[in-house]
Amino acid sequence: MFSRYRLLRFLGGPPPDMVSLTRDEQTGASMVLHMLPEALGAECPERLDILEETLELLSEDPVPGVPQVGSWDLDGETPGFTEMYIPGRSLSSLLSQTMGKGQRLPHAAAAAIILRIARVLEGAHKLDMVHGDLRPAKILIEKKEVHILGYPWSAFRPFAFEKSPPTTLAHLPPEALSGAKPNVRWDIYQLGLIAYQIYTGERPFPDLEGLAAAQHRLSNDIPPVGERRHYFPKDLQEIVMVLLANDPAKRFASARAFRKAMESYLRKAKNGPVELVESAAVTSRKFVRPRKTRRKIKEAPLILPQMPVKEEEPPPRVQMPKIPPILIELIAACLLFIFSGILVITSSPSPSSLPPRIVVKAAFPKGGQP
Repeated sequence: MFSRYRLLRFLGGPPPDMVSLTRDEQTGASMVLHMLPEALGAECPERLDILEETLELLSEDPVPGVPQVGSWDLDGETPGFTEMYIPGRSLSSLLSQTMGKGQRLPHAAAAAIILRIARVLEGAHKLDMVHGDLRPAKILIEKKEVHILGYPWSAFRPFAFEKSPPTTLAHLPPEALSGAKPNVRWDIYQLGLIAYQIYTGERPFPDLEGLAAAQHRLSNDIPPVGERRHYFPKDLQEIVMVLLANDPAKRFASARAFRKAMESYLRKAKNGPVELVESAAVTSRKFVRPRKTRRKIKEAPLILPQMPVKEEEPPPRVQMPKIPPILIELIAACLLFIFSGILVITSSPSPSSLPPRIVVKAAFPKGGQP
């Protein structure tokens, strides 16, 4: 089944996924090959059925922002599937770069990324597909588009905590610790963690890793965004904190509801001043423009992979042929001769200006001598 795919390089991946970049010899397209362990089918055959249903659903009704599924074979000796390879940059890489420089994404770039993630979630939720492992490493930025990786593996979530990577455990919602199954509000909470990290440049409790971070969020309130980023819009802070509510019933009911609230705030911010939060100890107030004496927070420009733009080449310069000096002297002499001739002609008197000629006729006798 997968003999037509030529291996280019191994990409890794957490269990049970073994990911490789391949090239389809028939179409020439770059594809990502996911191989499953042989024992996985015997351990959880019902999960393989859910995986196959998900692959069929994505193949028949592709979701914008989710990599297109290629071929799959889950019944053979080496079960696996392929999906389209998308070159781009992960959100975790982008945030690591900005955090390493002590910078943050500008508000406009951050809002654009979060809204695009919400649109992909909205399309997937319409097909009853829940991701369950949404984190910056699963967000891929290609040009100005956002893609979410890992949707077919939703059938295998949640893993046993002891088998899950720390990055997955750190983004678990509170209800996951009590054994709840992934649902729409699970994705909403993880979207809130991503938004929090985009706006503040760090996770809510950056000193904790893995399952300890999820357990700490369960018993401790997440610090408001305004405590980590001064002069943060109050309405935007409320939206982000609704995403991060510990009680699933208090979160947004869907990605569409969040998107509508976010777009409403952006329209309000565009039409006039917004109320900002200075810090945790200072109450919010109307704010139009900060004074020059206030410390400015550095913001990094959004660095997205762009296709190389071919610069327009200037038109070629027309080089005049070299004229020999002797030819130039000859042309100059000819021009001088012509102009001197014209000058002589124009300066000579005309016949009308000459005095009339006097003709004297002598009178002689007819036929005689004078």
